[in-house]
Amino acid sequence: MKFITKESYNRVEVKRWHERIKERYFPPECIKLTILLPCSARKPYSKSRSHKKFIKIIKEASKEKYTIVHEVILTSPLGIVPRELEEYYPASAYDIVTTGHWIHEEIKILEELLNDYIRKSRTKILGYLKDEYKKILEKYNFDIIDISEENSEKKLMKRIEEILEEYNPVSVEVREDLNIRSMLRFQFGGKILKYLNGRLSRRNRKIYINEEEIAYINNYGYIIFNINSIKYFEGYDEYFVEIRKLPNWDEIPGKYVENVDLKIRAGDCVFIKYKGRIIGTGIARISAYAMMKCKNSPVVKIKQMLKDDEQHLG
Repeated sequence: MKFITKESYNRVEVKRWHERIKERYFPPECIKLTILLPCSARKPYSKSRSHKKFIKIIKEASKEKYTIVHEVILTSPLGIVPRELEEYYPASAYDIVTTGHWIHEEIKILEELLNDYIRKSRTKILGYLKDEYKKILEKYNFDIIDISEENSEKKLMKRIEEILEEYNPVSVEVREDLNIRSMLRFQFGGKILKYLNGRLSRRNRKIYINEEEIAYINNYGYIIFNINSIKYFEGYDEYFVEIRKLPNWDEIPGKYVENVDLKIRAGDCVFIKYKGRIIGTGIARISAYAMMKCKNSPVVKIKQMLKDDEQHLG
């Protein structure tokens, strides 16, 4: 996805990112220090040479306290990208022309989202940034180390050590659980977290609860639930597509749709309901509004459904 002109800020994907950061996203509760970093050409950022170096420096300085450090990338036109969200589309797939000069619209978006983050996180904040970022952030009262300065890496490490000295770490398991919950809240909203009682963990692109695999992360960075997850969601009434008839193939045609959560957009993970009960999971092909008007075309790609003898649907 290429962002070239200032009209890019009005793209649906960009607007939705801004809205979800403000309305849904909350940083992991355990963090004590936030480090602001510049973006990179390669996505996701952690695969780039610069961010591999940043991560190495931060880990070396914080040691076991890395679990209470949060990395946030500043970028245009998305504003901010918390590290745990870097695999989400469009953060994982955009490209922008860099001029070293930020226009008014870029600065306004960045400040708006950064202010929202500061209010939510209430952490100490440290910037490790290039000169153009420093000019934008002059109004903020936190330390900024210029990447181009001599011995900037040593200065960063020393400052991290000083800030973290008074804090105790949390376990890797606790931080991982909180990261996944931040991702889920960003994708689905906060209500879904009430249904996932247990420790969440991640191995590569698979997500587990209490060591049971319940989801995977697809190529767009979206969490897609599997059939093991549905026992946790009894009574959950968001991101559902309710059908009036069971499909006999791996897609649900529009004429089968009885009801649908109007928040759903193309690409979202959805729960398939029949007679009030969740019986499967899928991926929305089109938005909820389009589903209600569609007849013969497929509207949901089924990922997994309960077997006939497990449905007990009468």
